[in-house]
Amino acid sequence: MGNVEKGVAAGTAVALGVIVWGCTMSGVALADQPDPRDPANYQLWFYPTGEPVIVVEHEEAAEVPFNESVGTYVRPWDESRFEQALAGELYLVQQDGSRGEEPEAFVGQGNAPDEFRSITLTMEGTYELDVYELLPVFPVHHSEPASGWRAWLHAQARALVAPIAYAFDWNYLTTLTFTLTKESTAPPPTCTLTLTPDTIPLGGSAQLAWESTNATDATFTEGLLGGAQPTSLASVIPATTTTYTLRVTGPGGTTTCSATLAVEQPSEEPEEPEDPEPQTLGERAAALAKELVQTPNKAYTLGARGWEYTKKEFVEPTDILNGYTFKSGLTGTVMATSGIDCSGMIYWAFNKSNDPLTEHGNYVANITADGMFRNIQSDPIAESELEPGDTLFFDWGTYIEATKSWNGIKDGRIDHVAMYVGESEGFDIVNPTSENQGITRELANVLSRLDGFEGFRRIHQHGFQGSIQGASPIDLIVTDPDGITLSHTDVIPSDEEFIREVPGEMYYSEIERGHDGNPIDRVYLASVKDGSYQIEV
Repeated sequence: MGNVEKGVAAGTAVALGVIVWGCTMSGVALADQPDPRDPANYQLWFYPTGEPVIVVEHEEAAEVPFNESVGTYVRPWDESRFEQALAGELYLVQQDGSRGEEPEAFVGQGNAPDEFRSITLTMEGTYELDVYELLPVFPVHHSEPASGWRAWLHAQARALVAPIAYAFDWNYLTTLTFTLTKESTAPPPTCTLTLTPDTIPLGGSAQLAWESTNATDATFTEGLLGGAQPTSLASVIPATTTTYTLRVTGPGGTTTCSATLAVEQPSEEPEEPEDPEPQTLGERAAALAKELVQTPNKAYTLGARGWEYTKKEFVEPTDILNGYTFKSGLTGTVMATSGIDCSGMIYWAFNKSNDPLTEHGNYVANITADGMFRNIQSDPIAESELEPGDTLFFDWGTYIEATKSWNGIKDGRIDHVAMYVGESEGFDIVNPTSENQGITRELANVLSRLDGFEGFRRIHQHGFQGSIQGASPIDLIVTDPDGITLSHTDVIPSDEEFIREVPGEMYYSEIERGHDGNPIDRVYLASVKDGSYQIEV
């Protein structure tokens, strides 16, 4: 490309490239003639009177058809006033009038100079553009036999806001479109987004804060939508991980900033397979027993059997932990309390699993550990045969009332029973131990090594041959044909059992309530003997 000649109004000094704003001029000074010593002058001039020359430089010099757009011309130097030479072809015209070798200047040839008078101006962006003078087209002489015309378009541009850069397109015949912008000297805007915290669980909230400088307008384009104050904060509760983007605008341009809030979704843990429903009566009984040790408790009560005296049913596990009404053989009174004892747990778990509304004639009849140990209620098994619902029996010796302790010498009478429930997260035995210790978790391979251990047994349907029942409110005294007597006052002392029986022969029961509110007295017979039974009431 050739050089650009600087033309200046008379008496004005010029520094090319200096940006000067705020000019309000009321006239146009036409260009001085180009310096004849410069053989390659662009006839392309912008003139603010008394201000630096503004030159629009042709960036894509090319030979184009007469009626097509040439392209875009840009030079960000000033904006106030300008004049532009227009023509139809692109050739550099040297000062002597000859056409240059390269098509770099605006000189035209044609036969209809009035076409140039039809040029119109349109405006884009943030400027007003007033066209106030279109000089007549006049001929330009070439060294070659041709004729052409040149015209100056005089216009004034008034900035409405700070521009960024100049640019315009034109069509030779009809339209000249100006998009006037300019690089601004205003500082660019900045913005920051901050999330506190930057990670939340699903349903949680975070504080979104933003700050900006050199900004007059702010808009969220992502995450939050719509306008915002240039500096502010908000509480956000997204359902998924969300990116927030803020766009701020000021005299110096536009910028954006972003921040991402991570939302932790609940982990989709694979569902643990549910324990299969217990199938055997022993498995169902073991499942009930395990519910008594789900939380730490002291739910042990000597003589309690898990039968609700008033409602006439076997209670739920929660009732044993929290309280129910039962007839105490120890005191002979109806009590409201929580708990159960060792043989009471076996009696309750099996009978509730078998028929929760029946006390007499249910699966387990004997209510003492000694009675359950006998073949009339259970069978011996090996440790290797253990199944949920099986039992462990213990003989601690003779209980010494004065010292409240066992002498450790086995006397052939069973004092305690516990239930095997199968592997259950660190235990396999549910053991109603004592009022001090409550119902505890134990291990079979530990309990079976104790000195008092008598063996493993499996509970079966009771084998009592008969029973004697008296209508309430009477008590019974029964003597069998062999002269063996059992009355309601016969009790074998123990701190682990309430024993009212003649072991292996008869046992006494007052668990169930009669229609008149008094207990039903029953004597269960292990076998019905030949001869006469003496019954006193």
